[in-house]
Amino acid sequence: MRRLTLILIVFVLLTELGLAFNFNAHWIWKEQSDRTPYNQTIVTRKNVELGLYDNGIIRITADSYYRLFINGQWIADGPCRSWANHYRYDEIDVTGFLQTGNNEIKIISSFFGAGVLTRQVTEAGLLAQLDIKN
Repeated sequence: MRRLTLILIVFVLLTELGLAFNFNAHWIWKEQSDRTPYNQTIVTRKNVELGLYDNGIIRITADSYYRLFINGQWIADGPCRSWANHYRYDEIDVTGFLQTGNNEIKIISSFFGAGVLTRQVTEAGLLAQLDIKN
């Protein structure tokens, strides 16, 4: 059995004044030739080492569904509704769930592979970015 190694792209902003939001993450999924599999689920994990910080915001979306955990605690399910040609993302304040030192971010993501009234089929994907402000 081939082990899946997926990278959750994490971008850390270090500034006192704050910056205009800039998505540096990239869509990820299991490496495969079929970009529209039927009913497929992946689990991604990323450990992030944090020093002192003021706040943390995660911006996340998926086609079709995600469940976000930080340090073993369930945070949110999503994504918010959107059109395939204008994909939206959820912006979640995760400051209270992060800690100084090691943090595990885990995302379970599913691609349904079939359209329904509120979702159009595009292709399997997960997009997540954690921004930390010091």
